[in-house]
Amino acid sequence: MALAQSASLSLIPLRETLIFTRDISRSMRDDEVQDDEDEFKTVAVTIRVIISYDANKRQRTEATAVHRFVHGRKAVAQVDGRKKRYYYPGLVSRPGVDKIGQSVLLMREKDAEDFTAFLARLHVPYTTRRVWLRSIDLY
Repeated sequence: MALAQSASLSLIPLRETLIFTRDISRSMRDDEVQDDEDEFKTVAVTIRVIISYDANKRQRTEATAVHRFVHGRKAVAQVDGRKKRYYYPGLVSRPGVDKIGQSVLLMREKDAEDFTAFLARLHVPYTTRRVWLRSIDLY
């Protein structure tokens, strides 16, 4: 069976999610029955950034600053003779930021810009990779 395929790719931006639609139309020999319906395949993807960093090669103060920025910190203070506890959330507490492994994070582009600027100020070596993840939910 001889099949010829022509495909067109269209890109539809939707907030932070991109939808790729591929239209596949097939033509067959004249003696075969041809279905008039075209085949459509739609895949929604979300752009994320993977950042890998190495704060252990820096001084302890810089490594601690990176750890606090990523994971947050807790503080206890004396106020009017009582202890008050404060929690300062870190980068992993933000929506859309996931810890993949030791010193490896997956996040949105805006969060990645903030984090890489912070790492650059401290001269912490890092690498970034832009990835497209298949979205389950569009919103």
